[in-house]
Amino acid sequence: MKKYFALLIGCLLLLGNDAYTQCASGGTVSTTDPITICKDGIADSLYISVIGNSGTGGCGWIITNDAPSPRLLHSGILGINRNPLPYDLDQPGPGVCLFWSICWDNQAPIISANTLLSDITPANASSCFDISDNEIVADRQAHSVAGAISTSDPTTIYVDGTPDPIEVSVNGNSGTGGCGYIITDNSANPIVLSPGIVQPGVNPATFDLDGAGPGTCQIWSICWNVMMPTVTQGTAVASITAANPASCFDISSSAVVVNRIACADAGTTATTDPTTICVDGSPDPIEVTVTGNTGNCGYIITDNATDPMVLSPGIIQMGVNPATFDLDGAGAGTCQIWSICWNNNQPSVAQGTIVSTIMAADTTSCFDIGAVPITVIREAEANAGMVGTPGGTGVYISQFLYDPDNATIGNCSDGAGWGNTTKEYVEIVGPPGMSVGCWAFTDGDGSLILPPGATIPSDGVLVICGGCSDLVNCDYDGSTYQGGGGSSVGLANSGDMLALRDDMGNVVFVMDYGSNSDMNLPAITSTHGGSCPTQAAITAPPMFNAPDFANQAIWMLPDGTYTGMGDEGLANLGIKNGIFPGGMTDSIYTCVDGTPDPFEVTVTGNSSTGNCGYIITDNSPDLTILSPGIIQMGVNPATFDLDGAGVGTCQIWSICWNGMAPTANMGDDVADIMAAD
Repeated sequence: MKKYFALLIGCLLLLGNDAYTQCASGGTVSTTDPITICKDGIADSLYISVIGNSGTGGCGWIITNDAPSPRLLHSGILGINRNPLPYDLDQPGPGVCLFWSICWDNQAPIISANTLLSDITPANASSCFDISDNEIVADRQAHSVAGAISTSDPTTIYVDGTPDPIEVSVNGNSGTGGCGYIITDNSANPIVLSPGIVQPGVNPATFDLDGAGPGTCQIWSICWNVMMPTVTQGTAVASITAANPASCFDISSSAVVVNRIACADAGTTATTDPTTICVDGSPDPIEVTVTGNTGNCGYIITDNATDPMVLSPGIIQMGVNPATFDLDGAGAGTCQIWSICWNNNQPSVAQGTIVSTIMAADTTSCFDIGAVPITVIREAEANAGMVGTPGGTGVYISQFLYDPDNATIGNCSDGAGWGNTTKEYVEIVGPPGMSVGCWAFTDGDGSLILPPGATIPSDGVLVICGGCSDLVNCDYDGSTYQGGGGSSVGLANSGDMLALRDDMGNVVFVMDYGSNSDMNLPAITSTHGGSCPTQAAITAPPMFNAPDFANQAIWMLPDGTYTGMGDEGLANLGIKNGIFPGGMTDSIYTCVDGTPDPFEVTVTGNSSTGNCGYIITDNSPDLTILSPGIIQMGVNPATFDLDGAGVGTCQIWSICWNGMAPTANMGDDVADIMAAD
């Protein structure tokens, strides 16, 4: 350096002109190697060459800091007579240093660490030295640090389409270029799965890996100096290299490991059974099979609303596949059967829960509900309604008790009359709520008149009792009805009649039992304070005949015939036998004389999704079909003329169906009629 020439010139003047021309020269230094390196523990060799240097004593190298007044960083001259000088810049600590060439004549100058470069002096008066007229400036940058990566969020997630955000934080990271993250697999030599370095400059950073599918991955911190290293998806982490020697990088020593578990799969539900059923009290088993499901599984049944509500008592038939469901008892409506599966803990599902509000039991559990349910349409059973003729009421006597011989019960005792202590009992069936005010019940001798406001109870069964207070299930007794003239009512031990007349005196129902031959009904006086009118005596042939079951209860069977219940029938007084509708209805009497006897039949209260019609049967217990199957379909009212059928008793029934008509052929028993499907 020429700034030191003053000292050197002084020495040369002492030595004379000849010595001046022979003083050493430090020359000019240069290098082709990078002079900015990253301290990363990897050797960064620097080769410095010098030209134009000379010295009789020798040449070497000195290193100083980069202060305005540089100071030596070492003692002694380095690399004497080596040109070029090899040097590993990675070994010293971070910082900037200057490399100089130095040459001398005779003896080398004294070099001491921390000495100012300007304070170097010749070894003696006969020695001189020179330092290169330029220096090599080397920048040794501190290595980047990826720091420590961590998270407090769950790192086991379920791939179920629901976000699972994981927030990761990095502590102690640094890099002059920047920091970011890479996501890799968990192999021994990890492969980058992310599209290179992601979320640079973000700390903490949030990752949602639900969409990555099942598997295990690792989230690493990466930092770099100067330029970002080249990282692409599919790169092996071990093969990542710095962008250049000045751009070192660091990857965290540990990663956040995320275990992505496949969520339970509800699979696909299917059935080969009919899914439109008739709610008729008969089982309609539907077998449901689920394929492709995983996890713990069961079923839920919901309505068919846009946002379905659970109808079943939570999750049912867990672990059953295929599972059978009978929804006949659920009544009419539409419901859906879904497959539901879960991992770990079962979700909470209760009757009334809205499906969209069902939640996983906890963060370690997930569930899945099938995409497509089995939809079951539960159609109300076809209702054949009630068959009647103009003016008909559909009222009949289904059960009665007369003069039993069994022991006295309470204040009820045996007796031949309808007194306050006899055990007489009549059960009348009719349309619920129908007015029967001022109707008369008669045994052909006396009559009992119901009060003006009397109606058929809501269950369709009205009970008249003989006035004994210990009889049960009575709707009307001696405190409510009134005698209507004639002799007192008292059902005979063998052979008598029972009849019902409406408030206009029309005969509604009449039957006899045993050896009765009297078909006359007595006149009825005005009762209930004149609210119920008088009625004339009339003759009424029986509509039904029952055998003589002396001294016991008698009730009607479903086929319209009567049978005795035995002398212990008193115990059945609290058990209503009649059912409305479905028992007997109106009766028609025609004379087979070759003259048409058309009568009109009307059906009320019938309903179906298919159609309705009629069948004609005999009146045997088995009810054999006499008509050519179902007739007059869709006709209501319908007209029948049975004069040509000959003498006998037959019955006309309404029949309705959902879907396809059942098969009903002449000669079949009614009990054998089967639904079409």
